[in-house]
Amino acid sequence: MRIINHIEKDIAPVFLDDEDKWIDNRTESVVRIGGEAFESHFEPEWGIESFIVDPRRSLVRPVYARVCECAEGAWQVADFLSQLILDLGLDTECPDKAQQVAFWTMMPFGVSRHLTKSWLHIACYNERHPEVLRVVNNPFFYADPHTSESRLLEIAHDGGCAYAVDLANPYESAETLSKEIALLNHIHEGDAAVAEAYQRIIEQVQMTLC
Repeated sequence: MRIINHIEKDIAPVFLDDEDKWIDNRTESVVRIGGEAFESHFEPEWGIESFIVDPRRSLVRPVYARVCECAEGAWQVADFLSQLILDLGLDTECPDKAQQVAFWTMMPFGVSRHLTKSWLHIACYNERHPEVLRVVNNPFFYADPHTSESRLLEIAHDGGCAYAVDLANPYESAETLSKEIALLNHIHEGDAAVAEAYQRIIEQVQMTLC
């Protein structure tokens, strides 16, 4: 696993074995293409912290659960989220539309609000761009402006947005894709809302993929 070290001083070996990470999504479902899993070490005001991320796997449940442990807009959450965004290859100051769409394809509904209300006042991800397809298996699809949308297959509508898969890359089962879309848009409403959305979405996805 790759180590991303944002700390100037050396990290003691005992820290590398510490299991108290902000998040560790390695048990979540694979939902997209992505690079190597990484462990990020950063140092906010209260001490050394870390998180483990497999970019291929869902981030929705781990991120949402950890954010809910703190008050909305808490600076601890802002530090964690801003570092996570940067390590995933997103800009925290002037992201383009492709990065904004990627953010909304990976992060649970409401996370942008936490960033905006924090001391960092990161408001650049409040723009959802509902007119742009969200590519579940390739969130950074629009990073290359020359990539043709003919590669995309629209699979579902939910939360005011349309979702697609990139046919040029592997994609997961209808069940996995539907679960990810339901979690992205409804996790803040509770498990019952997620389950209801899932049933509605999977009918759309199965009809398209079968």
